[in-house]
Amino acid sequence: MSLRKQFRTFDRAIYLTKQSDEYKEARKKEHSILQDIAKKYKENGYPIIKHFRQGSFATDTAIKKLDGDFDVDRAIVIKKDDAPENPVDCKKAIYDVLENRGFINHKIKTPCVTADYASLKLHIDYAVYQLDDLDDFSIGLGKEYSKPENKIWEYSQSKEFIDWINSSENCTGFSDLTNEEKLQFKRLVRFVKRWRDYKIPQSHKEYVYSIGLTIMLKESFHSVIDENGVEDDLKSLILTIEYILDHKSYFTILGQDQYNVNVRIPFAPKIDVFRKHGKTHGTVLRNSLKSLVDKLMEASKEEVLRKQCIILQTVFGDDFEVPDDPKPSNESHGYEKVVS
Repeated sequence: MSLRKQFRTFDRAIYLTKQSDEYKEARKKEHSILQDIAKKYKENGYPIIKHFRQGSFATDTAIKKLDGDFDVDRAIVIKKDDAPENPVDCKKAIYDVLENRGFINHKIKTPCVTADYASLKLHIDYAVYQLDDLDDFSIGLGKEYSKPENKIWEYSQSKEFIDWINSSENCTGFSDLTNEEKLQFKRLVRFVKRWRDYKIPQSHKEYVYSIGLTIMLKESFHSVIDENGVEDDLKSLILTIEYILDHKSYFTILGQDQYNVNVRIPFAPKIDVFRKHGKTHGTVLRNSLKSLVDKLMEASKEEVLRKQCIILQTVFGDDFEVPDDPKPSNESHGYEKVVS
């Protein structure tokens, strides 16, 4: 048994895909809702020409939530020539469909329409885009009661951003990532998201956005895979988070032991992910990341596998398994040392 095996088992326990059994009912529901939206849009004179997933399903970094919720981000695309001048009209059409489909907490937000399904733990965000003849996307912005100048179609590189997360580009200055290194990066994203869900205080967790964590990890990723193809996810996670804290400028000092967090999307419209909440939650996020790397270092220095896993379980929760205490022997004294 090895720590590598323990990390792989942990990843399988938290990994969520579109084909996961847990997601089966939510997938059916989401497909049915999309059909209703397509019908509504066609009736309104701006038929859907394509749609695609955004968020963690698009980047293969989705995890099973501790509360059982499913988050779905869907982009809906219409032709620019068909699109109404006011993008909020398109959002209202989605709002009406969701209202008729048993959703609650449905809202028209600036970048999307969001809602929760009443009888299923399903949270959906729909963003609307128009596509011009040059294949450029513009996202529909604005709320129902926004000023007219804020109800606009704005150039967006959402597809390019998804492609960047999925790409082989290594943003820390090393050579492009191999397929094995890309897989390690995405495991790290899933690990950190589970850490966020398990360890960040409830009052802050909602504002430690997955997109912000993913960007930080992508721009700071340090792969650790030896010449035999054996990965060391623990060391990779330590090096990556240390780089986030020590070599990037995501955190800026506001005052004594107080920090703002600023993580900018590297594609248009290049907004700061934490622009509304960075000053409120930056200190908690930075301190939590520092505590995380300290615990990871503690685990890395431990020679006994079971003791390593006990430490890591305090970081990631019960899905990180702790092996049974082996039967005592004269040589092991009841413990199993780490095997690489």
